[in-house]
Amino acid sequence: MEIQSKNTLFYKIVRILTVAPLICLITSLIIFFTKNELYASVLSFIFSLVFLVITPLLSYPIFYIFKSLRLKGRSFQRKLAIIFAYISYIFVFVFSLIFHDSLAIIFYHLNYLLTATLLYLSTKLIHFNASGHAAGVAGPITYLTLFISPWFAFGYLLLILVIYCSIKMKRHTILEAIIGSLIPTIIAIVCFIIFIII
Repeated sequence: MEIQSKNTLFYKIVRILTVAPLICLITSLIIFFTKNELYASVLSFIFSLVFLVITPLLSYPIFYIFKSLRLKGRSFQRKLAIIFAYISYIFVFVFSLIFHDSLAIIFYHLNYLLTATLLYLSTKLIHFNASGHAAGVAGPITYLTLFISPWFAFGYLLLILVIYCSIKMKRHTILEAIIGSLIPTIIAIVCFIIFIII
């Protein structure tokens, strides 16, 4: 029983440390400090952080503050997180265009927007809960691997751990985790191909 309890704690810690906004913060900092010329300005970078990191996180305290929302359960928490993220990703993409960021950064923001769109449509239209958690790890890893350095491919080891923890905690099935991982990965690859061609 004690081993099981420790394992559960480990799974929870992994999931907490790999939430999409935190992974996004790390990814954005890596981009800024390795290729800051991709951002049009420091202000553009700050706006990116606000809408990719801070705003999506607001869904969590709001969910827990309001009892009426908590009573709707985990499925509603997931929907609320997707809504907050989706609105944030629309804003960050629009501001990226307004600030005239590089195409690489526009694609970075577009990946988040398209991934959130497909996750939402998957849940709403076909009632398939592709893992947003896996998507939030797979997308940045693929982006960094393609646009920054192939060495970031080692990040897929983290993705495997995230998928494993999600399955062990019964948050997602293996299929939901794989599909969640593939959505932003495919988007990033398509964006990179377009980037190379242009």
